[in-house]
Amino acid sequence: RVAIARERLRVTRALYRGRDNKGQPFLLTAASAVQVSSADPVVHLHQLLARIAQPNGPTQIVANQARYNMTTQRVAIDGPVVLTAAGGYRVVTRDVLVDLTAKTAVSRGPVDGTMTLGTFSAGRLVANLANHTIVLDHGARLHIARARAKPAK
Repeated sequence: RVAIARERLRVTRALYRGRDNKGQPFLLTAASAVQVSSADPVVHLHQLLARIAQPNGPTQIVANQARYNMTTQRVAIDGPVVLTAAGGYRVVTRDVLVDLTAKTAVSRGPVDGTMTLGTFSAGRLVANLANHTIVLDHGARLHIARARAKPAK
């Protein structure tokens, strides 16, 4: 007898390695990935970790769970998302929709963060992944820690 899986796809400790369009290596891991049936293009991901090597140092994104739609090329991250990057950057938000085709990410929850200059917060985050820009929207606030600021030369 052979056991028959209820799901179309079930992967434990999923790993995907590659290079972005700039040749920078990246790594995506998930504790599990499940596609319920071939009729449903959504893959449910749990315990996500993404790392990308960049010229100024590595960037890492951690999330508990997400849904990847293979048809629309969108990832809906449910719950908290933490991004850390070289230079002391840390961004915490939640409920993020990532459009891999458009190379955008938009949070549906508030965002808080730290950087070498101080701290910031806003009602949501809108990111352009192609040019590495983040827009803080809906009541953006910035607190500059004067002791951290470098004097102009």
